[in-house]
Amino acid sequence: MKKITIYILILTCIISHAQNSVTADASSTWTGYMNVFDTAGGYLFGEAWGVADLQTILDETAGTITLEPNINTYNATDAYWSDGNGNGNKLMEATTKAEPGATFNEADLTFSGYVVSNTLDAGYTAKYFIKALDPASGYANVITQTYDLPESGPFTVTATAAELADGLIIQYGFEIYGLNANPDNESALGSVVIAADASASVNDNVFNTVKMFPNPAKDYVRFSTNSNENLNIQIFDMLGKSVLRVDSVKNAVNVSELNSGLYFVQMTLGTQKSTKKLVIK
Repeated sequence: MKKITIYILILTCIISHAQNSVTADASSTWTGYMNVFDTAGGYLFGEAWGVADLQTILDETAGTITLEPNINTYNATDAYWSDGNGNGNKLMEATTKAEPGATFNEADLTFSGYVVSNTLDAGYTAKYFIKALDPASGYANVITQTYDLPESGPFTVTATAAELADGLIIQYGFEIYGLNANPDNESALGSVVIAADASASVNDNVFNTVKMFPNPAKDYVRFSTNSNENLNIQIFDMLGKSVLRVDSVKNAVNVSELNSGLYFVQMTLGTQKSTKKLVIK
């Protein structure tokens, strides 16, 4: 009888700790929502928008999601949307989100991805999140796990089964917040390029001659390249935290102080960046 009870407890534990994992996959079903505020931050209205209208670009071929400041509402002749000096006149919160459905309720959920590049102007913020909305309370946010996207490298957020209770609407995705932008300034305002993992890193052709070895590594990682540009490297852990940076790498980088595990090595040659996975033994 004791054995049966133990087995039941183990089974119950496994069931109660079911887990779901999702990534920033460009081919997922994404939808859009826009909240609009006055320049003092006072809420004005919110409504569903098309993803493309948010200035979110889903590139399934490249496997990337690009987030940009919104330019669609700017109108230089309309004082509601323009300050008369070539700038916007409303704060926009553009949300690109996925709703995985009721099968994700009452289970742990982890949302992860990888920032390939982040050149967003300092006047804007870019965040990733998991949220749970309660339809019985006017769709109020019951939980909001929201964090700033890193400058580059991996990101992840987890919500527990207890937080994602039955009946709540689960969402995960991204937010861009800032003034509605003048289209004339679009190129200068930058963007955030996101992928499901490091494999979608851009500009890989520039790095075909860069060699990183050994991998897995223990004490040192060696680099070789025939480029005339200085090779700078930055290593991130699985949470997107920078743990080591070395500029103008000559030969080898000492990684002996890093704990065992998986890391991401961002290599920079001039203005070009690429990322490779690194295992530390």
